[in-house]
This record gives sequence, structure tokens and C-alpha cells, in this order.
Amino acid sequence: MNGRILRFYLFICLCMTGPAIHSMAQTIATNSLSVSIVCTGSSRTLSIPFSTTGTFASGNVFIAQLSDVNGTFSGTVATIGTLAATPSGTYTGAISASIPTTLTASANYRIRIIASAPARTSTNTQSFVIQPTPGLPSVTVPSPYCASDLAKPLTATATTGGTLNWYGTNASGLPTTTTSTPDTKLIGTTPYYVSQTVNGCISEKAAIPVVVNSRPSVPVITNKSYCVGDVASALSATGISGATLNWYGSPVSGTALSTAPTPGVAVAGSTAYYVSQTINGCESSRATLVVSVNTRPAAPRTVTPTPICQGATTPALTATALFGATLRWWGTSSSGGSFSTTSPTPTTQTSATYYVSQVLNNCESPRSAIAVTINPTPAVPAVVSSLSYCQNITANPLSATASSNATLNWYGANQTGGTASSTATTPGTGTSGTTMYYVSQTSGNCESQRASISIQVRPSPTAPTVTSPVIYCQNRQATPLTASPTAGGTLVWYGTNATGGTASATAPTPTLTATGSTTYYASQTLGGCEGPRVGFVVTVNPTPAAPSVANLSYCQAQKDQPAQAIPALTATGQNLRWYNPDGNTYASAPTPPISQSGTFSVQVTQTVNNCESDKATIQVAVQSVAAPTVPKSVVTYCVDGKSVPLEATGQSGNILHWVDPYGRDMTSAPTPPTLNVNVQPGGDSYYVYQVSPTGCYSARSTIRVIVNAIPTLSLTGSTAIYLGQKAPLRLTFTANPPFSYTITGGYTGLSNTTDTTIFVLPRGATTTYQVSAVTNSCGLGLPGNPATAIVTAQVPTITTSAVNATTLCAGTSLAVPFTTTGIFINGNAFKAELISVADTSKRYEISSGTAASPITATVSGTLASGRYYIRVSGSNPDIGILGSISPTILTIRSKPTATLTGNQSVNLGAPAKLTIAFGGDSPWAVTYADSVQSYSASTSVNPYMVEVRPTRTTTYKLVSVSNGCGSGTISGTATINVMTVLGVEDTTLDPLVQVYPIPTATTVMVDIDLPLTRDQAVLSITTMRGLPIRQLTTRTHHTEIDLSNQPAGIYLLRIQIGDRQSVRKIVKQ
Repeated sequence: MNGRILRFYLFICLCMTGPAIHSMAQTIATNSLSVSIVCTGSSRTLSIPFSTTGTFASGNVFIAQLSDVNGTFSGTVATIGTLAATPSGTYTGAISASIPTTLTASANYRIRIIASAPARTSTNTQSFVIQPTPGLPSVTVPSPYCASDLAKPLTATATTGGTLNWYGTNASGLPTTTTSTPDTKLIGTTPYYVSQTVNGCISEKAAIPVVVNSRPSVPVITNKSYCVGDVASALSATGISGATLNWYGSPVSGTALSTAPTPGVAVAGSTAYYVSQTINGCESSRATLVVSVNTRPAAPRTVTPTPICQGATTPALTATALFGATLRWWGTSSSGGSFSTTSPTPTTQTSATYYVSQVLNNCESPRSAIAVTINPTPAVPAVVSSLSYCQNITANPLSATASSNATLNWYGANQTGGTASSTATTPGTGTSGTTMYYVSQTSGNCESQRASISIQVRPSPTAPTVTSPVIYCQNRQATPLTASPTAGGTLVWYGTNATGGTASATAPTPTLTATGSTTYYASQTLGGCEGPRVGFVVTVNPTPAAPSVANLSYCQAQKDQPAQAIPALTATGQNLRWYNPDGNTYASAPTPPISQSGTFSVQVTQTVNNCESDKATIQVAVQSVAAPTVPKSVVTYCVDGKSVPLEATGQSGNILHWVDPYGRDMTSAPTPPTLNVNVQPGGDSYYVYQVSPTGCYSARSTIRVIVNAIPTLSLTGSTAIYLGQKAPLRLTFTANPPFSYTITGGYTGLSNTTDTTIFVLPRGATTTYQVSAVTNSCGLGLPGNPATAIVTAQVPTITTSAVNATTLCAGTSLAVPFTTTGIFINGNAFKAELISVADTSKRYEISSGTAASPITATVSGTLASGRYYIRVSGSNPDIGILGSISPTILTIRSKPTATLTGNQSVNLGAPAKLTIAFGGDSPWAVTYADSVQSYSASTSVNPYMVEVRPTRTTTYKLVSVSNGCGSGTISGTATINVMTVLGVEDTTLDPLVQVYPIPTATTVMVDIDLPLTRDQAVLSITTMRGLPIRQLTTRTHHTEIDLSNQPAGIYLLRIQIGDRQSVRKIVKQ
């Protein structure tokens, strides 16, 4: 009974716990995917929705797995996404998955989700397709453009079935199906981006680099000026480096010459030449160089002066110049030399011819000659230039020798002035001193200069000055005795003779072998007169011995060397005198220097009774110890890098001492810490020195330890500028240089400092510059704060206004008005250009640079007829500005051309047809002529057929052609060969020939209703200008001519059979 009760309660418990266990079970179900096709690639993500029931444990991760290509999960499966979640109860979520790029394309892929806590597996998703990401589209890189060229759309080719996506220059922007067209205002290389979409998958972007070269400025020129008959040199201009000069005879048209022209100087007048420069395929505007040729004036009129005496005062020379001319005085140079604008005063020394020219309009005339005749001045009479007398001696009359036929004139002591006398002067000798006397001579009314005769009266001299006593030292080198004579006096020596004796000009040298005193005597002579004798005493004293000395030794002074007591040198003796090795004395006993190593000497003497002893020598030795050798003077680590003890090598037996950056001295090599970067710029300094056994310290060797960190780079410099200006960006680094950096916009560089500035050139209204990368020796760093600079540029605009004409002939001018907004950079110039409406790639610059509206432009005389847009652009240095298109479309009418053809043979009396093909706009007025007369015609028909009937062989030529735009160019001749026949025969083929269809798109048919057994038919096709296109011969009555390869236009077909012909016009569509 109790057993049945127990089983009953057990049944009740099972019934109660069963629902509880069921409510705690976990399930995972995948929901439908939102797409049926997925593209591979790391940037391709797929959202995988799923739902769960039950409670998942903490730390649970849901993992999305991708099946194999067949949709099964056998073997290794790919994990494509995870989601950490611990849901409880009913839960709905999604996993963001990345599809690998290496998968094989298939439509059978499935996805399932598994949980980690507890392990559960979901249902599989429906099958879906994985497509490979397509490759890049193929692109074509265009040829470089010049600034402001009209660019063509870029070219790219998508894979079969693919479509192109264009992004312009913004690789991160939204795509468009419109093909990108390069902006030729962006100077330099600009990438444009394009991708392709294949089967719903977009490829990566391909870059198309577009190069736009700037146009150069005009060359630098200097106008030239010549005179008629000058030798001219080739013109010159200065272009920028690497540019090619182009020389023209016209300001806007003509053919460029690479060789500079040489101007003609035979005729007076002014001629303009034009030059431009081309670099990187872009040509500048033309600069105008004016060459002026001026006429030379005639020689100036002069007056010849009367002859004058040599040395007399003469007036300046005179000449008469033309009105407005300037005289040039060339001295005595008949050619060459240098000129003066001041009239010269002739020299009165010799006869000479002087020359003068005149300059008018920078052209110099021939030189006029002015002959100046100078009668010679007689030479001074011959005299004895100087005589000498003693004071109070009786003198003789002076004498001089005159030239032949000349007379003497004596003036006493008068150098100038005074009264001439024919009696010779007698000098006085009562007073000492020097007196000058003068004499001249007269010959042929011209007096010579005065000759001078110097008369010196000498006084009796005094005794010479001497010093007594004179002290010598025994056994020393004796020197000759000295005395001081009066200025100009001469010493006379008598040895020890107070009177008598023999006079000598050589001073005696005393004998110093014995001590004692001796008296010597001397006098002086002055002007041949001798004075009294003077005596002076010579005393010889004994010489003392050298002082007693001892040698010394010290250590060289170093930073770490302990202080040494260095007293002044000493010696034993009286009145010591110290000498350096060069023999120069010290003011006192020197103190030995120990700043440099080596051994140096000092000498010392003693002096007793004014006699100096021999020198004693003291040797002072300064010992040095070499600084330790370090294998590396700079040691570099990165922060937290492993360091090793520093290394140095000393001399054997010496002890190394180390000093760290904190000044601590140690005998073991320190190991540098790398926890922080170095404190001192260039590295923290460690020092090492060595100490010798003698106690001498060496100099320090330095080892710099650099502890570097990865760098950061901060970027500042947000500013506002005008477009075309450069903006400064300040780069601030942390850690140690050198740094390598990259800034967006293509700016890279190296910096050896932590603070530098670069300049950038923004090319748009707003440009953001960011730090892309920064590195140093410790690796790749991080952007600093701030790492972004924004530069805004004010972009100017140009609006081309309507012009006052809609039709214009080639070779004429028009005014192009325009308006602007904003600021243009200094050096900006506005230019006008024409753009062909039919082909906008054809542009024609019609003006040189100007600073303001309107622009006066000249259309080239060779410009083709047609309709043209008008546009004004600004050079705005570095970044050009294209203006808008003018609302006026200009129609250009070109000047006419005419070409004559039609060589043929006809029978006498038969007509011949000449063909005149025109170019330019109709109507045309043409004149042609034979050898006898001219013929004129007006027509709008092209080609124009002329019928002539010459009676003999005749050549026709064009004389002129004109239309509403003036006269044009002509070319070609036609010769009609006239043959004499016995009978009359019709030579025209017109009724026998049919040409059809006219017009034609591909083929033209020719039917000839005439037997071709004797002569074959020659079919010739030419352009309207006579240019041959094709020629064939046939003997069939029906001929087909293929024109499918020829461009649309009007052609001439000439059918020639024997001497008969027909010409038809063919219109090709």
C-alpha cells in the first residue's frame, strides 16, 4: 500500500517538473535574408537576422557560419560574423557578416548560426548567390593639356555587361553615369576616378591621372635702336628655363621661326618684331620688340684757330652743331678713343689736330678736324744747377749758355716777375743759407722758361753730440762708437788723439779684453767745413756668471684634474731678466701655463754693474693623458628599449672614470635608462676620462644617449586666402628628429627640427589638409592635436559680355568687354579667345594680356570661316580662371582663295573649259588673263567654269580674287594646247557622258556613249582646290567609282577621251 502511494507522488512530481524543463530549452532559427545576391570583399557586409528562445548563459557568443559551395556544412566551415549576447526568452537579433574575397561564385551558399553557451545550432538560411567583385575597368590616360584648354570627356571601358560609375576627382563621393570631363583650370596632375558595376557588384575605383600644364609668361625683351649703316645683330629675348622661343613677323598670325631674325639697317624707320615662348607644349602670348633705325647727321662746322706760342694761354675750341644735336669732342683721336661733351682747350706744347662729331637721335656724324699750330718755346739755357760756397768767401758772376741766335735774360733771385738784365748776376756769401738765381733766353719772339741756379752758403758746424761715459762689459761683442752730427754733417774720427792724428770716416770699435777707461775723439764736417773735436770716455766692466736654475714638471689642466700649485718661476741671482724661446723678455718671472701639453723652455740672466750674464735655461714639462676612445659617440634607443653599458677604452694602466648626466662620478660603465626620452636636445651627455698612475687626468670623451619615442605631428594654419596664393602650414612634432611626414594634398618631406613651416597651394574654395603619416627612427607615429587645417580661398569669376558685332572678317579687330568678381593675384592678365562651335577642341587666342575691360583683340587673317564662341580668361598666376562664354556667337568670314586648273589639248576653233575653284565666302570677284589681255567675272558658283577659244597654244593665269573681306591668294595655271586640223570636229563629250546619282553617298556611275576601241577614257577626280584624289582608265561604257572613303564635300570629275573632254561636279554626302 505504501509503495503505491510513493509511486503516485512520484508521478505527480514528474508531471509538475516536465513543463518547467521544457520552458528552459534553447532554440535558434535563422530568418530570411534581405538579399539573394551578395558580392565578395571586405567592404561587403551582410545582415543575418535570427531569433532565439530560452535562456543563454553569460559569455555566450552567436557565430555565423558559411557553407561550402554546395550548401553543406561538412568539413571546415567559414566564420563570417559574431555577436556576443545572452538573451532570455524570445529574442530577435542580427549578425553583421563580411563575405571573404576568395570564395568561388555559386548560387548554393547557406548560412547557419551556432551558440557557444550552451552549444546550439540554428536552422539553415535559404540558398543565396555569391558573386565575385569585378576587376577595375580599363582606362585611357589622355595627353597633357595646357591651362584653360577645352578638355574632352575621359575614356574608360567596362567589362562586357558592366556599366561605368564616374566620381570626378572625389574618390569618396557619389557616382554618376555621366562621363567626367577634366577641369583644365587645375594645374598639375589631378586623378579622376571610375569604377564598374557587373552583375550588381561594384569594382574598386581606377584612377585616371590628368596632367594640365600652365602657360608661360611672355619672354622678356628690350627694344633695339640702330643708325643707318650699323652692323645689326640677331634679335634676342629671355625666356624661362627650358622654354623655346618663337619669332613672328605678325602680332597674331604667321609661321613661327626658331631662329631670331636680324633686322635690316639700310633704311631709316621703325619695325616691330614679335616673340613668344613655348614650354611643355604650351605657348605664351607674343611680346613686341621694336627696332628703330635712325639717319646719321653730317659732320659739325668748325673754325681753325691762328698759330700760338708754346705755353701761351689759349681759348677752348669751337664747333657748330645742328639744332637738337650734341657735340662730342674726341681730343686728337681721328677714330676710336673716348669723347667728352666739354670743348677742349688745346695743349700749348705741340701742334695737333683735334676732332669733333655731333650726335642726333643717338646717331653720330663723321668727325670734323681742327688743326692747332703751336710755335715751339725755346729750351731753358744750359746752367750749372747748383754751386756751393763757404760763408764770407768772394763769389764769381754766374754763367749760362744760350742756344744759337738766342740772348740771355738775368732776373737775379726773381723766379717770376722782375726786370731782365743782360749782365750776369754775382751771388752774395755774407749770410749762410741757399738762394736760387734765375736766367732765361729769348729766340724768335718766344721766351723760354727760367733756369734756376742754386747757390748754397755753408756755415761752420759745431762739435758733434756724444754720450759719456760709454759702458761695455768685458769679453762681450763690442760695437763701433757712435756720435750724433748736426743734420747734414759728416763725422770724422781721430781715435784716442785729442789733437793731430789721422782723420777717419769709420768709427772705432773698443777692445773689451781688459777692464778700465779710455777717451776717444770725434769732430764733424758740414758743407766741406770741419768743426772742433769732442772727447768721450769708454769704460769696460767685468761680466757676471749665469744664475742657478732647476727644471719642473706638471699635469695638463683638465676639467677633472685636481688643482695644482703653479708658482712663478725662480732662479738664484741679481737683477734677474726672463726670456721666452724667441728671445723676447718677460716683464717679470713668468708662471708656467698648463693648458697645453708638451715641454717648453724659459731662459733667465742676471745683471751686475750693467753687465748681463749668459742665459740659464729652465725646462717645464706639462704631461698630458689622451682622452679615452669611444666606439660610438652617439647611442640611440627607443623608449623602453633594452640598453647595455656604455663602452670606452683607456690606455694600459690608467683608470676610467664615468660621469652621468647628473654629474655623478663612477668607475664602472653606466647603463643608460630608457624609461623616458632624453632631456637634452641632441641626447643626454655621458662623460668618460682616465687617470694615469702619475695622477694626471685626461680630457673627457662624450657619449650622447638619445632615447627616442614614436612621434606625433600637429598641424596648424587654418586661414583664408585668395585663389592662387600659397598658405603657410605650421608642423609641430614631438619626440626626436629626423621626421618623415605626409600631408594630404601630396605634400611630403623630411624635417630635422620639431617645428617647421611649409607652404601649400589650395586649388579650390575650401581645402582640408590632414596629417596622413609621421615617422622617425622609432617607427610610425600618430596625428597630434590639432591634425587638421582648413584653408578657404576666395575664387574670382569672369563673365564675358556680349560684343558689338556678330559677323567679322578675318584679320580685323573687335572689343571684348567683360566683368569680374573677387580678387585676382598680382601678375594676372586677361586674354580673349575664340572657340570653334563645330569643334570646341579648337581654340584661338586673339589678344595679349591686358589688365582691364574691354580687351582689344585681333582675329588672325588665316582663321577659317565659321561660327565661334568668345571667352575671356585670366592668367591668375599658378591657377588660371576661365570666364563664361559670351552670349554673342561670332561668325568669321575668311578671305578668298582661287585655284586655276584645266591643262588640255583642243583643235583649232574648238572651245576649252578652265576650272576656277574658290575658297572663303561667296560671292567672288576674279580676274584671269592670257598673254594678251585680262578678263573679269563675278560669281557665287563654285567651281566656276570658264569657256575659252584660243587660236594658238596659250597659258592662262589668275590675276586677283576678292570677296567681301578683301583680296585673297591665287594659285595655278592652265595651258591650252591648240592643234591645227584639216576638218572641223566637235571635241566636247557633254552629250555623250552621263554621271549619276548626284548627290551620292558611296558610289558614282559613269556611262560613256562612244566607242573606246582607239582611245581609252581617262577619269580624274580632284577637290575644288585642284588637289588630285583619284585617276583611272577604262575601255568600258559603264564604270563605277567608289567614293565611300572620301569625306563629304564637292568634287570635280574630268572625263578625257583623246582630245575631247567633259567636266562634271559631284556632291558627296
